[in-house]
Amino acid sequence: MQRSAYKYFSVTIPAGEIRRVDVYSRFLTILNNSAASDPLVSIGGQSYERIPQGISIELPDDENFTYLEFYNDSAATLTITFAVSAGRIYDARFVASAILSVNATSNVLSTPAAIAVTTSAPASPAIAADSTRRAVMLQNNGSYPVWAGDSNVDGANNRGLCISPGEALTLESEAEIYLRSTGGASTISPTILQKV
Repeated sequence: MQRSAYKYFSVTIPAGEIRRVDVYSRFLTILNNSAASDPLVSIGGQSYERIPQGISIELPDDENFTYLEFYNDSAATLTITFAVSAGRIYDARFVASAILSVNATSNVLSTPAAIAVTTSAPASPAIAADSTRRAVMLQNNGSYPVWAGDSNVDGANNRGLCISPGEALTLESEAEIYLRSTGGASTISPTILQKV
């Protein structure tokens, strides 16, 4: 039997039946399957195994199969599409089988007034909680480090996130944000990205 460089097949198999396809090759790729479950395939008389769509089987260089058997163990007719070849087969099609949810919200960027930050424990948040906020960027325009965190923020005890002078920190959070500086008073310029 002569080996094919590439051959494409589409076989329809009634429920509970087996179809044999005589073909001499060493490489098999399952391209499509109409059933809800993966087909049972025997390669050259080996045991039946489930091979999902998109999976390829390659025998070693010195081995070939002379036939394939497809067993439809489902209750409905099955149509299977596959390809065989002397070398590898690449199926570059993209098949999406899920529902994708797309969030179509818009964004608004705002730049409120600069915030003066002291070394004292903050009595209230510098930035209030906001369920419509996507993110906030805090730019340290002062001369001393500023720490961002919850109401317990304290740079002396490494509580919170440090924003060094000239640096910025972006937080993707809707929670309230407290600020406290170490070494002296500093200034934070906030930029807020809101969901609309």
